[in-house]
Amino acid sequence: MRRLFSNRGMTIIELLSTVAIIGIVSTMAVPRVQKALDKINSKSGNREMVSSLKLARSMAITDKVPYGVNLGTNEPFTFTLFKDEANLANYTFDDADSVIRVDTLPIEFSTLTSNLSTQTIIFQPNGSVSIPAGALGTSSQIYIVTLVSTQNLLSIHDNLILPATGRVKTNSYYY
Repeated sequence: MRRLFSNRGMTIIELLSTVAIIGIVSTMAVPRVQKALDKINSKSGNREMVSSLKLARSMAITDKVPYGVNLGTNEPFTFTLFKDEANLANYTFDDADSVIRVDTLPIEFSTLTSNLSTQTIIFQPNGSVSIPAGALGTSSQIYIVTLVSTQNLLSIHDNLILPATGRVKTNSYYY
């Protein structure tokens, strides 16, 4: 009868083979983990901006006064939530407006742009969006696009705002 267990242990070749296999498997997993982390950061940054848009709309409806979000065009990209108190008719962000908060997108974001010439979205007390004449060009909807480009991921977040209702819809694409 043969013994099932040996008292002699593992050889150095068996040990090195095991370490090599673990090393190969871990090097294959690292890029996937990094891509997943980049995707999470991309989603959370865009979600934070959309949250500011929704908060501005909600505050406008609740307080019965216009609130807005101004999109910064310089890196690092910022977006400013504000109460529109100055020059109500021009629908822009002015120095006399009350700033509620300023947020910055994560460093991975390489683009923050919209089809608005003023880069400012003003929500009215009924929830709709007011924009200056001609600010949208030929479009009837507001688009805010964010782009994240890293070594492991290219993601595009297309945020659509319907001016009549002020509702925000996001489509995300990952490559």
